[in-house]
Amino acid sequence: MGSEIGFLFYFFLVVVAALTFRNKSKINVLFEEVKRLKAEVAVQKKEIGQLKEQQTVSPEPATDPTSVKPEVLEKRPADLPSLPVAPISPALQSGKKAKPSTSGKSSKAIFLDLERFLNGNGLLWLGALVLAFGGIFLAKYSIETGLLSAAARVSIGGIFGIALIVVAEYLERHKKRFDIHSPYVSAALASGGVITCYALILVSFNYYTFLVPTVAFTLLAIVSLTASYLALRFGPLLACIGLIGAYAVPALVPGDSDNIMILVGYLALVSASAIWVAESVKRNWLWWLSWSGHFLWFFTTVATSDNFWALVLLSLFTIYLFALLPTLGWRLQHRQISPVTSKRLIMFGKAQWGGVLPLLGMGIFLLFNPVDSHVIASNLVFACVYLLLPKRHSIFDGWPFLMLAFALFSFPFLSSIENGEQLQMAFQGSYLFIQISVIAALAYCIWMLRQFPRRSSFLLLLVLAPLLLYGCSYTLSTDAMEDTLYPLWALELALIAIGASLAGMKTKTNLPRVCYTILANGCLTLCLTMFLSASVLTLAFTAQIAAMSYISNRAQLTLPDWLYKIALTVVAVRLTIAPWLEFYTDEEILSVHWTAVVYPLVLITIAVAKRFNPSSELQPWLTGMFLHVVALLITTETTYALVGHYSNPADLSFKETIILALNWWILAVVYLWRANELTRLRLLYESFGGLLLMLGGLLHIDILLNSNPYFEPISVGEPLLLNWLLPLWAVPAVLLGTILYFQLLPVRLKRTVEAIFVILAFLYINGEIRAAFNDGFVVLLNPPGQAELYTYSIVWLCIATITLFWAQSRQLQRVINAGFCVLAAVILKAFLIDMANLEGLYRAISFIGLGLCLVALGWLFQKFRNNSDKKESEAELPL
Repeated sequence: MGSEIGFLFYFFLVVVAALTFRNKSKINVLFEEVKRLKAEVAVQKKEIGQLKEQQTVSPEPATDPTSVKPEVLEKRPADLPSLPVAPISPALQSGKKAKPSTSGKSSKAIFLDLERFLNGNGLLWLGALVLAFGGIFLAKYSIETGLLSAAARVSIGGIFGIALIVVAEYLERHKKRFDIHSPYVSAALASGGVITCYALILVSFNYYTFLVPTVAFTLLAIVSLTASYLALRFGPLLACIGLIGAYAVPALVPGDSDNIMILVGYLALVSASAIWVAESVKRNWLWWLSWSGHFLWFFTTVATSDNFWALVLLSLFTIYLFALLPTLGWRLQHRQISPVTSKRLIMFGKAQWGGVLPLLGMGIFLLFNPVDSHVIASNLVFACVYLLLPKRHSIFDGWPFLMLAFALFSFPFLSSIENGEQLQMAFQGSYLFIQISVIAALAYCIWMLRQFPRRSSFLLLLVLAPLLLYGCSYTLSTDAMEDTLYPLWALELALIAIGASLAGMKTKTNLPRVCYTILANGCLTLCLTMFLSASVLTLAFTAQIAAMSYISNRAQLTLPDWLYKIALTVVAVRLTIAPWLEFYTDEEILSVHWTAVVYPLVLITIAVAKRFNPSSELQPWLTGMFLHVVALLITTETTYALVGHYSNPADLSFKETIILALNWWILAVVYLWRANELTRLRLLYESFGGLLLMLGGLLHIDILLNSNPYFEPISVGEPLLLNWLLPLWAVPAVLLGTILYFQLLPVRLKRTVEAIFVILAFLYINGEIRAAFNDGFVVLLNPPGQAELYTYSIVWLCIATITLFWAQSRQLQRVINAGFCVLAAVILKAFLIDMANLEGLYRAISFIGLGLCLVALGWLFQKFRNNSDKKESEAELPL
């Protein structure tokens, strides 16, 4: 195999040499042709000038270009050889653009691209590739042949690789002496040398076992770092080779790299050198390449190691290298205390990724190694970093929120001591962690606000931290701790509310006063919520939105819209998902199922928020939220009224499936109607509306295939028109008709929706007739009686008549055609089915009724036609 590859390379080099020699002669010919063309252009310009002068002196009719005297065209320099001139194509003579010939175009383009590649730096990189293959073949040769000892063969290969790097350095220093005008010459030689060294070290370690893992690991690291250093002289390609090799070393040599501390030190060295090289050569892609390699090994370490402190050290160095260094510099000397915009804080740049991913890795580690000491130590270490960095630079003002999220994540992993007195247990374990976290968060926010009063992110943290920490512990606490924990939490929240109220009365600026008021209100609301049911927590969130809107309106201060949007999203998700959860199945408020109380109160609070909120951008969100809650109220209450309980999606009965499909389609119509009223959020509402339509359609398909009352003996109820066929097919048909009437869906879906509308209407009308004559069953097992057959004819004849009359009055041709189709079906039924099955009076009445309706339709159409003709004739009369 090696000989064949070598032959191909040698053949390729011969072709390259031939092409290079051929190009040299071509270039000379092109230079001569350019000279001739320039002379031709000069002569033609001179002739055009002479013709213009003749037309100016004695204007004559335009002559044909072929009538110009030959002697004028023959005035050329004597030394200029004549060139053959191609005749003018007919397309150009007629003024049309001639299409370029495509014959042979692709082959010429490929040939020219190959020539460009070879005439540029292609030969240099080809040489580097050949050198690299030479080093690899040398390593292979050292295995296959036995001319020299194995150690000698490997040594010769290593000397060859080092020699290539030395020659590259020598040529780089003596460019003028060797007439080198491209930096790629040295880079190509050095690349070949680095790859050769990589190959021979791996051969020595894996095949010959000359090297122990520690030595092989060290040598590969030296080669990788050398390649990164050489990038400063020979270009970024060597840095790329060095980085890929350096991050691959722990995988290629798995011996001592299993020691986590060695791996941490190695990653620190490689990543630091990579960042240094990336900054030196000014290549951003090198920075992201080192970022990718570093975090790949970071998360590998998280998944495979159980050394907590090594992971902490690696996390701290990762934060320094990929978050602090791009912002503060190597010595952390840069400083900024002026506030930054909220958009810049939440945008994920280098600093944000460097702060989020180490926390994510530590969270994954704690998820699989939930040791109390590790949880507490990681929170202390990260808190020291994430809370102190905003004092140095305001771009890190979002990091305390990351620390808050990490503390909330850590709470479930801390064990709660439940042996002993309950009051004593409230000050131990996870509950003590929550209380210390609240005190630390409040103290930190007050401390930072005194130093940087203009940085409003700490006001937001001051409001969110106690509410989220107490709310999280409130939600996850055990039943055994409720009697002791809730009163204690309520007392502490009341104290925070009192402090916030006093601070709000003392401050004179609007924004802090509003935030202190919201904090006090939120603490009191959470106090009340703790003693009420879990469903009231959603109402508390909504009350906060209304309170924030009212307070900001009174203070004439606009809070960030994204804060309201997050709160509205939380409320919408809770209200939508809660009826599906088993936890809320038996939830009651004042002996009434909770949705009948919570949803109306939420509507009232949203209306208050919409009335007082000063942000015009937020009004569509509040309106959409209001409509969403209205739809939820209708759907949940109808489900409860008809079924007697909330639906369980894992076990839906026939009636529950009907109500769920209907509810989803009602929500879909609300979303689609709202989408037509908006511009910015239109795509979001259309997406949710389309998704709900699709889910409801899948439920209808399930009913048609598995629980179809036409094929299964399922009772739909005996009351005419007020049975289960109404929510199954009638109301969905009305919803689809609403969509069609208001054009809530794209035009391309109109025919599909119309077809579904017709199918649902057909199923409902026939089902009602069938149920009326079969005691609430529509199953087709029993043959229909004569009265039932006659009813089908009468009902559909009336429908066809009304449809034609209505469509003709509005000149709706497609609806007129549909009406005639229904009428034709009725006539066909009369002659094929009624004549065969009806007897006596029923048969006579059926045909008499059909004949009278046809006569009446004919008279109506004549009347409409005469009226339209009169209107047209009156319009044509002169005034």
